[in-house]
Amino acid sequence: MFCSDANRFALPYSPSTCALDASITPMPSILLLAFFLIYVPLKLRARRTLVVPSPYSAYKYGPPQDANAARATWNKKWVHYTYLALAVCLLALRVLEVARLVAARMGVALLPIGLVANVLAIAMLSYGGLGLGMGRARSLEISISLTAYWALSTILEAVKVARLVIYEQLNPAKGTAYPSSDWLLDNGCMLGLLVVFLLVEGAYSALLWRSTVLAEAGRGGALREMQISKPKLVPELFV
Repeated sequence: MFCSDANRFALPYSPSTCALDASITPMPSILLLAFFLIYVPLKLRARRTLVVPSPYSAYKYGPPQDANAARATWNKKWVHYTYLALAVCLLALRVLEVARLVAARMGVALLPIGLVANVLAIAMLSYGGLGLGMGRARSLEISISLTAYWALSTILEAVKVARLVIYEQLNPAKGTAYPSSDWLLDNGCMLGLLVVFLLVEGAYSALLWRSTVLAEAGRGGALREMQISKPKLVPELFV
């Protein structure tokens, strides 16, 4: 059920609550879904690509710093599972908002898309055994996409909360199925959770990016140091 000025109080100036729910706040969810629909086929195609091993692959030039070490040391189990539990709480708040808007006949616009994206974000944090770079030891691509999703969601949710403050002042809607104070409280809790997610995922992305850069630098330095001691390859051995 779409919203309009007929079933919601019309706020002065823009954006209205209908515009927020119909085109502004769903934007991060749409972008995350689009990213996932592009990322998965590319990842699956890359997995099917035959990689020919280098003749030098059997020789070890010292263990470079592994990016997985940063994942294991920083992203402790309790941090990850707390993060995951709070993501489920965010989903519950969004379901509550949609349900109460329906009960109040105020329209939900495109808010259900946010539910789908929230479920996807939980899946990206949960399922690490699919070979798609997800789960606790998620890849840099997945982490950056989640960081961008939380960041954009935080900004737009802050705009919505600011508008709901005015909405609650002008139209308290007490005694209705969804009082404005409850609507403001629900979205205020969502905003707080989004800020936490942005900080956690942003820190994880930054540390993972740093460890990846150091790992690549370590591999390059080790190869340069061992360049003169590489074994001479005999062509007949590879015929």
